[in-house]
Amino acid sequence: MDVIRAMKSGIFYACRKVNGLKGLILDDDMFNSVCMSMGWKKGPLHEMEVFHLDKLTSSRELMPEVACIMIVRPSQENLNLMKAELTDPKYREYNIFFSNVAPDDFIKELAMTDAHNLINEVEELYLDFFPHDNHLFSTNNLSCLNPSQRIKGPVLQQITTSLYSVIQSLKIRPIVRFQNGSSACEAIAQRLATTLGHVGQDSESLVLILDRRSDPVTPILVPWTYAAMVHDFFGVTNNQLSRAKISGKELVDTSFSPAHDDLLEESRDLFFATIFDRAKRFASIIDAYQKLDEQLTELTLQDMANFVNELPKLKANRDVAVLHFKLIQELRRFIDDHHIHDNDEDSVFFAQLDFCGPGKKSAAFKNLQKFLRDQRFRKTEKLRLILLFILRYERDSVPMDQLTELMFEINFNERQRRIPRMLLTYAGHGCEGRTSDDIFKLSRQSTLANEAEAEFSICQHTPLLAHTLETLLKGSLSTANYPTVDGEKITFQVPKNVVIFYVGGVTLEESKIVTAVAQQHQRLNMAIGGTFIHNFDSKEQDRNQIEFSYTCTNTDSETYKQRSDKDTATETQAQSNYETQACTSWYILASETVQL
Repeated sequence: MDVIRAMKSGIFYACRKVNGLKGLILDDDMFNSVCMSMGWKKGPLHEMEVFHLDKLTSSRELMPEVACIMIVRPSQENLNLMKAELTDPKYREYNIFFSNVAPDDFIKELAMTDAHNLINEVEELYLDFFPHDNHLFSTNNLSCLNPSQRIKGPVLQQITTSLYSVIQSLKIRPIVRFQNGSSACEAIAQRLATTLGHVGQDSESLVLILDRRSDPVTPILVPWTYAAMVHDFFGVTNNQLSRAKISGKELVDTSFSPAHDDLLEESRDLFFATIFDRAKRFASIIDAYQKLDEQLTELTLQDMANFVNELPKLKANRDVAVLHFKLIQELRRFIDDHHIHDNDEDSVFFAQLDFCGPGKKSAAFKNLQKFLRDQRFRKTEKLRLILLFILRYERDSVPMDQLTELMFEINFNERQRRIPRMLLTYAGHGCEGRTSDDIFKLSRQSTLANEAEAEFSICQHTPLLAHTLETLLKGSLSTANYPTVDGEKITFQVPKNVVIFYVGGVTLEESKIVTAVAQQHQRLNMAIGGTFIHNFDSKEQDRNQIEFSYTCTNTDSETYKQRSDKDTATETQAQSNYETQACTSWYILASETVQL
């Protein structure tokens, strides 16, 4: 199942349905979705006589000879903008395509506003999602739970309609199963099943809705494959690479889309040691382009004509090779500068490996203390290992007070010191959404998806999803742990079409698992999505989403123990209030508070 092809199919359908010169008007979300599906290139649209691409919020000049194609989400804000456009029209006609199911009231309001009779047609397409890769999508909801760890009402509606849009665009009618014990998964599953109805279901299609809290470990770990490392270290938003952490910042093209980049498609899941060797290939492509001038004198006229035709493609390949060559250099610099992987055992890699292993808590805590006091490491990596430590030994009486005191000693601020307790409140053992599985024990067991990979043999970790999929494809996924809505009967054991959806966000490591499983089962079609594509410090586009139940005070005194009893009592009460009303996306807080 290809979500990018599904998105492009809908866009091309709308563009080809309108004759003559066309302008394409999109809301902010659809603008990103359309550009992501095209690899941030306008060429495919120009071939269909779409010469103008703009956002609904932009001001436009009068273009009476151009037909307008609008593809927008059916929201009240977009409706108001469309009504304003129709009141002062700029195009000869309007062809409106809603990216999801539009209420009848919307259609009536548009009809009443169209005083000039310029609306040619109104139609519903199912494009209300963000296609990151051929099999990977998101709904772009970074924070989806409220302080009581229940899914927010408006977000529930948006996630459900977006997931419905994915299902409709893939042309499947699946049975819906969800992770038991997660009210968020159950709420989405129930609403999705109601929207889909029970008529005409596929006999072998399945949507499996999972909770991010079932595996809080995978987003914490440093990834070791190319695309995941780039996303984790530098950040990729809507398939656009962030330049903020890249030295020099001289990159011309920042598109980072495997579906539109053959070199990235070949390299995205390569282990980091292998990708450094791949740099030689990128360098050879660059050298070959630079030597073209020397070959021109030996070309015939026909060869010259062929060369001119091929030049744009050669230049594009050169630009892509330059991008990846630069990124590999930056990865090497980043890993060396921050001691992510050194030859000796004093590195993030070996510390992470140690904490994921079967070692004893006392030895692990001593190693953690040593690591935290080492000034070579950034606070980001220190926070990773703190969170990993408390998840690994949460059933063995974690010394939280000592850990908090140590964090104060090494200048973690007030909010940063709250994060470990908040993580246990959000996704600790026994919390809603957390399964009874021993994540660390399962992560050290190989599966069919990774048993032949060098990465697993070195890192000794696999996401919980790999074991879930393996059980599913054996036909033995528990109906008690993953029930259907209203006890609906499952008429098949092994599905042929599977859509996995993570409430709370998905990682590229889990996307890699889906790719590996699909490659091993040729008759299996798979897609995976989530409310967000996470890295460790997922960037929040609107940081005002975070609301704290108390005002963080300045506690930067000379020593942690010198604070007065009154201040300590106040902080204890604030801690109690905070833990009961904690922000449930600890990834956001980690991003906001870690000072690099």
